[in-house]
Amino acid sequence: MTAFKRLATLVTLLVITSALTAPTSHALSGKCTSGAAIVEGVRYTCVAKKWQVVTLRGTLVVLAASSLTEVALDLERAFKRIYPQADLIFSFGGSGTLAQQAINGVPADLFLSAGPAPMKLVAEKNALAGFARDFATNSLVIAVPKENPLKISSLSDFSRSKIAICAPEVPCGVLAQNVARAAKITLKPVTLELNVKSVEAKILLGEVDAGLIYRTDVISSSKLLAIEIPEAMNLKTTYSIAPLPSKKSNVNTRDAFIYFLLSSKGKSLLSKAGFAQP
Repeated sequence: MTAFKRLATLVTLLVITSALTAPTSHALSGKCTSGAAIVEGVRYTCVAKKWQVVTLRGTLVVLAASSLTEVALDLERAFKRIYPQADLIFSFGGSGTLAQQAINGVPADLFLSAGPAPMKLVAEKNALAGFARDFATNSLVIAVPKENPLKISSLSDFSRSKIAICAPEVPCGVLAQNVARAAKITLKPVTLELNVKSVEAKILLGEVDAGLIYRTDVISSSKLLAIEIPEAMNLKTTYSIAPLPSKKSNVNTRDAFIYFLLSSKGKSLLSKAGFAQP
């Protein structure tokens, strides 16, 4: 092997092993001899001695927690700018409900859970096609109408309010109960909902005075006001992504979306929407 070929091989290996740390603005360029690489969630292949973005096709069905509804559109747009022939169809719901769908074999390619328990359940039922990876965290805030007619300012004001929280079988419900324990209060909701979007709807419709929902959901709404919960009382939930059994034609596109979500571009979009890093 010539010195040039040895150097080219070494460069290719370095690109592959550092795939998730290279700056977003630096697309892979220059000459190559062979091989493939992943840089910032983008797949490249060596064609005619030049690096080119791999052409990916297919339609991915993504089971995603309801709290990802708003950021999903930004993620989809950014992903399609890289792979214009790939399409994403998001199916939103409570993570517990989505976990059952994955276990029951609903046709889907990816599962994005808002908490560890639903993902663990799917893994225990051997319904994943690979391991899960954490990609974001979120925390709860007290959500009230923008006008805040009852002047709610803390969790202690829940005793004089009609409130809504998530049901205990979904991550936002688990988190709500953990926050209540940390604050040494007992929550007495008038309704238990299966996802944060349903809690949000109850507040916006005026059916309740307040609710506990994710920070990101309040950020995305112009009609809600977020009241912070003291950090000592507030815990976080961790979001994870895992592949589901896909038809063969979708596997590469499915895996490419995972790399993209974990890249600095994916992290930037999540951060802009109010999510924190795990």
